[in-house]
Amino acid sequence: NLDATGALTNDPPVLASEKLKTRAAINASYGLGGRSIWTVGFDPACMSGGLSNDSSNNNFTLTNANELESLLFNCPKSPNPTATGDLIGFSRGLNSYWEENAPVTAVRSSVLGDTYHSEMVLVGAPNAPWSSDVNMFSKSEAYYRFTKGYSNFIANNAARRPQIYVGANDGMVHAFDADLNERWAFIPPSVLPMLRNMTGEKGIATGGGTSNSTFTVDGPITVKDVYFNAEGKWKTVLMGGLGWGGNSYYALDITDPDLPKHLFTVSNDVSNKLINYWD
Repeated sequence: NLDATGALTNDPPVLASEKLKTRAAINASYGLGGRSIWTVGFDPACMSGGLSNDSSNNNFTLTNANELESLLFNCPKSPNPTATGDLIGFSRGLNSYWEENAPVTAVRSSVLGDTYHSEMVLVGAPNAPWSSDVNMFSKSEAYYRFTKGYSNFIANNAARRPQIYVGANDGMVHAFDADLNERWAFIPPSVLPMLRNMTGEKGIATGGGTSNSTFTVDGPITVKDVYFNAEGKWKTVLMGGLGWGGNSYYALDITDPDLPKHLFTVSNDVSNKLINYWD
């Protein structure tokens, strides 16, 4: 909190990480007191259909273990539900690898991944400038917005609550509200097979396991209101990169901060000289 002069008060600070630890202990979505983590993905080599987001932004769960195993382990030849469950639990914040002196179902002391190169972006109601002055601004974005009815988009989203977006090296883009509650987190599909790099050896007893520090969702985030001509509508689009995590970019429709949608992800597989694309 700040006082009237802008100085910090003596009130204890609010820590997003502490709030997240409380939520990680509840195996449910944000609306039910837990964490909402979602992803998308499809591998035609071993999947009959793709994995899409659900209404609670929480499909990264044991319920979807079969689909997630294919995406996390690159279509393994033989199923390993234990390894899949451990990785899902670890990503959600649990002590799945017995790294700490606590049960495997306990929440780790550090749940929120480090933010290194990614920076926080605050997104509130749309407010880009627009102008009807064709003589002065005919070649500008402002006039383009006017011709595409951007003022209506502003009016329809004037009450949109602010949300903070930031990438972290736990493999996620985190979406925090103004009170630092994590509303949801998104794992780009290009990051899914990288998550197992975070885990080390599973201990044979409490305190005997290890984990690794890795770069995943480490790049900057840009947010812009974009007109989708084919649909005839404006959308607020978040686009981010992996930075040191890899050669990949992802794009989300965050027009409604509570109903994010995956637009596309593209990844350059340098080793195999392939471009992977998820729509």
